[in-house]
Amino acid sequence: AALVAAATGATPNLDDPALRQRLKEARQVRARQQAREEKRWNGAMQGLAEQVAASADESKRLDLLLELAELEEAAGQWEAALEHRRELQAASPDEPHEIMDLATTLGKMGRVREIDELQRLAERALSDPEDKELLEHASRHIADCRVDAARSASVGAAQEVERPIDGYALWRLASATPVSRHSALYRFSSSDRTRGTPLGKSAGAELRHVTWHVTMLARVGPNAEGPLPWVERDYTPVSTWMDWEKGRCDILIKTYRPGVATGWLRELPLGSAVHLSQPMQTLDVPSLVPDSSALDEASLGHSGVLLLLAGTGIAVAASVLRHADPASCFRPPGRSRRPAAPPLLQRMERAGAGVAAAAGAAGNVHAPRRGRAGVGSAVRSAPPNRVPMWRERDQLCCYVGRVVSLVRDVWKSEQSVRVREC
Repeated sequence: AALVAAATGATPNLDDPALRQRLKEARQVRARQQAREEKRWNGAMQGLAEQVAASADESKRLDLLLELAELEEAAGQWEAALEHRRELQAASPDEPHEIMDLATTLGKMGRVREIDELQRLAERALSDPEDKELLEHASRHIADCRVDAARSASVGAAQEVERPIDGYALWRLASATPVSRHSALYRFSSSDRTRGTPLGKSAGAELRHVTWHVTMLARVGPNAEGPLPWVERDYTPVSTWMDWEKGRCDILIKTYRPGVATGWLRELPLGSAVHLSQPMQTLDVPSLVPDSSALDEASLGHSGVLLLLAGTGIAVAASVLRHADPASCFRPPGRSRRPAAPPLLQRMERAGAGVAAAAGAAGNVHAPRRGRAGVGSAVRSAPPNRVPMWRERDQLCCYVGRVVSLVRDVWKSEQSVRVREC
């Protein structure tokens, strides 16, 4: 209210029901936009059907209905999307874009005969000579959809096909290995070419350093998070980008007794289908911010970074650490050389009783080994409260766990420490 008053000179009445409704709708729009960007279709659709039904403005209702149809189609809910596409087309029977959108949905569903009817409808709607170019464009699109429909119909008749979900690829649960009483390492495999790549690229198509994560769809059935039969959960793989390129992904997951997604995953038989999203950027490296494009060169690094991690959060250590290893980072071989273990590492080794190991359930978290250049060692049997992390830019290594005593012993002489939550 104070900000609006300063900008407009008028203080808004926050008790006004109409204003409160507009603010609520604005928050819902922002939440949907964020969910769409992250391919979280269930979250994006939460409450949208109710908004469509409650809208008194017909123009606004049709806009919401179009958004709902787009989300349903992206989520593989083609029958629901088709119903809403038909309603939109009926509201604007001569609108060519509505005809083409309906043809797109029918093409995915293999409805060849109905697509032929749309071609005749387009010819009637665009019979004016001035609409010749628009009719040609619509006819080409409808013809492409007819080809898609014929292909979908033939494939569907030959075998049961898992419907594609926009932004996700089909994986299989290959193994589940207990790591502790409450966590396990889940390995997934895939030959789906739509799985994407975690390689970060700049506008010039050059590889750049990023940490990344994926979203898993847990098919738990009806739930409170949205109308779709799954919930969406983000995970940082402990496997490398090279493993992903080969169709393998390892995720260390803690099982919570009331957990909706982890409870479903715990009971999932080996070989079951699982949808994982295409890799999504988490942080830029070395800035460790979501987007460093607006930062100048001096702001990209930090004098020191201390990451405090617990439980399965050690996956973040693996993700950051790989950028210090020429064998696992994105840079081409020969572009970077791993420096020797810094003095700070030696001091922390003494404070940590000389333990220098990596605790990664898949053996993918590396720690520098003194006296040897190149790739560090990978030790699976490291104590869970002594997990080292190392950053090339700052030459910093810290042990996770027993943080208070280590910080007191090692950092008390340091001039300043910048801490960033992640």
